[in-house]
Amino acid sequence: MLDQDSPVAAFQRARIIAATIAVAGEHDVAGVTVARVIRQAHLSRRTFYELFDNSGDCLHAAFEQIVGRATARAKPAFEAEGRWVDRVRAGLRMTLEFFDEEPTLARLCFVRAPAAGEQTLAYRARLVRSIAETLDESYAIERSSRVLPELSSQAVVGGVLEILHARLFAEKNIELALLSGQLMAIIVLPYLGPTAARRELARRTPLPPGDRPAPLAPSLEASARPPTRLTYRTMQVLSVVLENPGLSNREVGDRAGIKDQGQISKLLARLCRLGLIENSGAGQALGAVNAWRLSRDGRQLLHDGGVARRSAPRRQADGSASGTPHLSREPTTSRRGQDSSTR
Repeated sequence: MLDQDSPVAAFQRARIIAATIAVAGEHDVAGVTVARVIRQAHLSRRTFYELFDNSGDCLHAAFEQIVGRATARAKPAFEAEGRWVDRVRAGLRMTLEFFDEEPTLARLCFVRAPAAGEQTLAYRARLVRSIAETLDESYAIERSSRVLPELSSQAVVGGVLEILHARLFAEKNIELALLSGQLMAIIVLPYLGPTAARRELARRTPLPPGDRPAPLAPSLEASARPPTRLTYRTMQVLSVVLENPGLSNREVGDRAGIKDQGQISKLLARLCRLGLIENSGAGQALGAVNAWRLSRDGRQLLHDGGVARRSAPRRQADGSASGTPHLSREPTTSRRGQDSSTR
């Protein structure tokens, strides 16, 4: 009989949970069976049942572990700030960045959790109440005279979780950190009012430290190093957004000749994080499509790169592109060492 408190048991338990997450990522929650989990973990059925009652029990442990890891990431950031709004923003941003780094865990936690059984649903309900209580308690320390309706904070937390579920379900390569301003606007609205919510919407999402480009000169002179590679595809996308403000991800991709929705979503997300484009879509937090427009830095970068408004690609009646930007395609080296043009 395995000693539940022994290091061996802890190690075997960790292996089973890791295997459960892998199986759920490959076969979805409904496909998590004891047979698949023990095959993935390379453990016996007897060892499994010494540690877990069934596959649902194991899934529940996996969700607890995921939430624990996200909490360990967010809690120090939350506690390091002084004001309530700064604490919430820092904690939310760290949580979103954690799930951006762990997309499999994000989909398991937000998209697949509802199908994981009553035990996991009950845990999710307790989690919503716990986060809501943290919001209320922290807010009460700062503004003890104002009391919100009892269910307001639970409605806010539940709404944020539902938005994350919807966006992860709809978009394969979404970067959740880009939603932080919109989600913060939803969170602060019942606590601090519409003015504070608008401030959160206008706030630019900061880059993680490792991804921050070197500061640009105020004038963005042509000699300054741009914050991202000026590839033909990057400039094509920027010029499309310049010429056609308000396009969605799919529309930008179609006009720039990028058919893979995952590629165009990742490229647009990166350009947004770099401050070259802005998402002006109304109702984004409610699941509406993106609506992209060029930022001031993006317009300056296009100007310095030699792409004028008149050169942005346009669609003719037959759907073909015209007015290609005046940029040469970057040479790439083929396997035989010869130069070829990228597409």
